[in-house]
Amino acid sequence: MAGGRPGRRGVVLMLFAALMLAVGSFLVWQGLDRADKWSSILGAFLNLAAIALALVQAPKMRKAPPHPRPAGASDVTNTISGIVGGSAIQARDIHLGFDSRKPAEPEGDAESGKEEIP
Repeated sequence: MAGGRPGRRGVVLMLFAALMLAVGSFLVWQGLDRADKWSSILGAFLNLAAIALALVQAPKMRKAPPHPRPAGASDVTNTISGIVGGSAIQARDIHLGFDSRKPAEPEGDAESGKEEIP
């Protein structure tokens, strides 16, 4: 709210509240039997308005046609073979803290084959 003016949402809310108060007052003024008849009539018109609104909105809600496949795209098949102990993660562009394509360097003295134990 800029400068104390209610926004569009506030105006709509106030109009709705005023309309509900007016309809409620009218129905109380009519008495129980006539209010029941008026409520049935108002309900029928509200249902017709809802159906009309649904018919207007239906074309807008149709699913858009799928986008064409980008040039150079191909089908991808993800497979896991062998024995997997623990979780198997399949993803695109995983960046590890090391190069997973290089074999790990053995720890210790490579010539003697003995491993250093700290």
